[in-house]
Amino acid sequence: MVTTTLWHGFSLLFHHGGGLVLDGQTLLVADLHLGKGEALTREGHGMLPPYDSLSGLQALGNMVSDIDGLKRVILLGDSFHRPGSIDRLDPHSLDLLADLQSKLHLHFVLGNHDHQVMHPMIRHQSRSLMLGNLLLCHEPPKEQQLFVCGHLHPVVRVRAKGRAFRRRAFLLSKTGIFCPAIGSYAGGLNMMDPAFEPWRDDKAKAVMTGPNKSIVINREHWIPDGQRR
Repeated sequence: MVTTTLWHGFSLLFHHGGGLVLDGQTLLVADLHLGKGEALTREGHGMLPPYDSLSGLQALGNMVSDIDGLKRVILLGDSFHRPGSIDRLDPHSLDLLADLQSKLHLHFVLGNHDHQVMHPMIRHQSRSLMLGNLLLCHEPPKEQQLFVCGHLHPVVRVRAKGRAFRRRAFLLSKTGIFCPAIGSYAGGLNMMDPAFEPWRDDKAKAVMTGPNKSIVINREHWIPDGQRR
């Protein structure tokens, strides 16, 4: 894990699994895309192994187990790849979701893929959520305010020891934080893409996730996809 300095009064802890802990009590995760493998196969987009839901929920469960003192988990949208994906989850995945519900307060912020989820297991949901002056949302807000979101599936590409590495990462800017996608099939968008330009300020940092730890990568070390240097 990597703990950063205070950010606008909030203590931030970046878990190597892709979750962000606010003030030691709230875990934020984004873009689980549960049911994506099943949905793409059913919709004729190829044959994908339908184990991504189980993998994503296990990753979430591992983060919850790693972090002492958690009181709640807030999922920042696109938790489900389709509004009806929860109805098609395998029994083991449903059991894991129920187990998390029994341990912690789970709040689902809705995204563009799961704009409405009607299921008795989804007890708390909203389009966005405020923690003090911090907006928790799926997509970055149009107005100028502090926010944490998902949606763009950020990844960072860097070169070290003669090799290029491209991994999921948090983007930390002056006014906002983008969380990486957790879903196995979610993919990622390079932080050098124009979509991130409004938040690629001179203070921007990437926090790259890895198997056992997260690593802070300063802005000058990011490289675009395909570039060799």
